[in-house]
Amino acid sequence: MTTAVDWSGLRTRCQQRVDDLLRHTGVPYPWDINQFLDRLERHRGRDIDLCAIACSVGDSCGAWQQHPDHDVIAYAENTSAFHQDHIILHEVGHMISQHRGRCVLSKTKRSASHPTSRPPRSRTCSTAPRARPRNARLRRSRR
Repeated sequence: MTTAVDWSGLRTRCQQRVDDLLRHTGVPYPWDINQFLDRLERHRGRDIDLCAIACSVGDSCGAWQQHPDHDVIAYAENTSAFHQDHIILHEVGHMISQHRGRCVLSKTKRSASHPTSRPPRSRTCSTAPRARPRNARLRRSRR
């Protein structure tokens, strides 16, 4: 059974979540992902660690792991700084939306929507994230 999605209501709820977050954190000017994450940590009362991972075409390029006392965001280390910020902010979206579980497409749906993609490899991210090699502006774990 398929459930109809109220797209207008969903968009309104998402916009309210983002507006609420930005009222508390603001947006650093000039933009700096570390400053934004520092503000988000203060707002949520939880540390956020970043973990650089190597990705190949067709792989997932980001993930959010919630731990009892902190969060870890994994992001692709082998892409542009702009794309890395985008990946990290995408995972922040999951975080502020309190998403749970894994998003897994069936082989049939994945093939239909992305015919050239490969199945994702299983990877883990330690709680001791690595710094991005070519640009030290992303933070290291404080653990």
